[in-house]
Formats: sequence, structure tokens, C-alpha cells
Amino acid sequence: MLTLRELAEGEAGIVRRIALQGAIRRRVLDLGLIEGTKVVCLRKAPSGDPVIYFFRGTMIALRRADCGSIFVEGE
Repeated sequence: MLTLRELAEGEAGIVRRIALQGAIRRRVLDLGLIEGTKVVCLRKAPSGDPVIYFFRGTMIALRRADCGSIFVEGE
């Protein structure tokens, strides 16, 4: 398993575990980022933070620190 931040631009993965806590956990779950969701890494900022991901028909920017707590399995 990889973390979400380890996906390269253009790579996809399936969410297997979300180890976030508190408000950020609730927010990503409310947006539909749940176990079994296919996520594609669209673009990384030049500094590497934030990263734009595509899932369930929408794009979202997440901080690298948060992405390290979301585990995915290669597609």
C-alpha cells in the first residue's frame, strides 16, 4: 500500500484506509473520499504542496501532510 502523497501525477489508486483525525477527516469523508474510491493525482504544485486530486467527478486540493494519512492501493 502507498500513501496518497506517493502517487505521481497521472497515477490512480483506490482508497483503502483513511487515518486522519478530527475536522479534516470529517471534511474528506463528507466530500466522498471514502474507502473504495478511485483517486487520480492530477497535479502537484512546484513546491509539492498542495496536490490536486480527482475523484467522484470533482477536483480537490489537499496538503501533503494530510495525504500521508490516506492509504491507497495501486489500480
